[in-house]
Amino acid sequence: MLFILYRIWSLPFEIFTSKVILPSSRVVADTVDRALYPIRFIGELNLLYKKNKELEAQNAQLKSQIVAMQERDVLNQQVLSEQNLDLNYEKLFARIISRTPQNFNRSIIVDKGSSDGVKVSDAVLSNGFLIGQVKKVEEKTSEVVLITNHNYLTPSILDTSRETGMIQGSLEGLVMTDVPAWVEVSLGEKVLTSGLGGDLPKGLLIGEVAESKKGTGLFQDIKIKSPFALSGVEVITILANEQ
Repeated sequence: MLFILYRIWSLPFEIFTSKVILPSSRVVADTVDRALYPIRFIGELNLLYKKNKELEAQNAQLKSQIVAMQERDVLNQQVLSEQNLDLNYEKLFARIISRTPQNFNRSIIVDKGSSDGVKVSDAVLSNGFLIGQVKKVEEKTSEVVLITNHNYLTPSILDTSRETGMIQGSLEGLVMTDVPAWVEVSLGEKVLTSGLGGDLPKGLLIGEVAESKKGTGLFQDIKIKSPFALSGVEVITILANEQ
């Protein structure tokens, strides 16, 4: 009897709970969930952003390591190329650490100096070709004036005709002057140091004839080309004391 009375008494409460309270709680829960969704979404975005930044940093680090490895390979290849030069001189290998930007006053700074045996007037080569001469020497560094410098004259000689002249830098590149107009010059003819003046050894390769310009005067201008660009040179060879 009591159970029946209890069921009768509790029935409205159960109906109220199932019909009112439970649906209301679901609505509240859904509302709270919807309200919290943007917050959770922003949190997830922040987490993804942080992970993305971490991946970008790792990717940048890997790229820098790859570039560094490639750079070492390039430098090692240039060093090997310089080491293979067959010259009867003591060879010092140096890296270029600075360049002057002026077109008519070109020079470079290398990481070898008097403590390494470098002296003023030492010849400087790259890939077997003369590119300049030591102008100034410090203990750990040296300044090299390039043959492309407008103010620098290189005593030179044509390999076939054996005619001598002077090579000077210009806006058009290297130009050999003081060659008599009557001298026949062949395209591709090698041009070497003449050894005149005593500052540079004789027979160092400078380049080859690219063009000959004969005017109405007594001399002709000969354009000389080098097989490589000086802007791409990073490792050079200094010819020190003769063996």
